Amino acid sequence: MPNQDPGKIKMGNLEGKGDTTLQGTVILSVDPEGGEVVFFKNVVGDLPESTVYLAADGNKEHSICLGELKLNAGNYRMPVPLGTNTSPYNTVLVLDKKSEKDIAFVQL
Repeated sequence: MPNQDPGKIKMGNLEGKGDTTLQGTVILSVDPEGGEVVFFKNVVGDLPESTVYLAADGNKEHSICLGELKLNAGNYRMPVPLGTNTSPYNTVLVLDKKSEKDIAFVQL
């Protein structure tokens, strides 16, 4: 994330809930390819098919669906829709795709 104001980068630790073993870092920042992006970095653990949301105060009702997370290890990027004002969003929710159960909650 070169040439970016460090004060505008939001970052938090990814930790699984319940029986889900999941670790890594989640970063909301400017995407070098344009717009903004949520980066999942150095992810390790067990992850069922999941959907990722960028949310205000952890509330799914006030969130943007970023799509399906198809990763159990490594790095992954999820672009934020162009033109989105991300300032109100301070959490990333990872929900089980089938049950909608919380898998991870990341405070940014």
